Amino acid sequence: MNYFIADTHFYHYQLLQPNNFAPRHFGNVDEMNQAMIDAWNSRVDENDRVYHLGDISMRPQNTPTDEETYDMLRQLNGHMTLIKGNHDYRSLFKFLDKHNETLSDGKKRFEFEDVGALLKFDHHQLYCTHYPLLLGKVEKIIN
Repeated sequence: MNYFIADTHFYHYQLLQPNNFAPRHFGNVDEMNQAMIDAWNSRVDENDRVYHLGDISMRPQNTPTDEETYDMLRQLNGHMTLIKGNHDYRSLFKFLDKHNETLSDGKKRFEFEDVGALLKFDHHQLYCTHYPLLLGKVEKIIN
């Protein structure tokens, strides 16, 4: 099965504060992260593919470290194609690539795309990116 997600913002403690953007109603970051891990793993199996369209974790004041994010991502089921978002750092992708592991089916846990990925499913082409595309009015294209 293939899944798509974006903007998990693991570790983003500022989302726990009252705001008008994307408030999350958890007592602390650990509780928020664990709720997302549990929800993910209740749906995604070990051999599924998850396309994460950017903003994996948030690093105000350089926390979490790349290693902390890696340890958290290893708790998630499935293979992940990680597409860089505006809050993702190249250093994280390099760290994940260096420590990438092979899962039981012989495939790597992480794959990486810097800007986006073109996918073909069921006679459709999907361009997956963190950023909106300005395509104008085009039939049969969903942005």
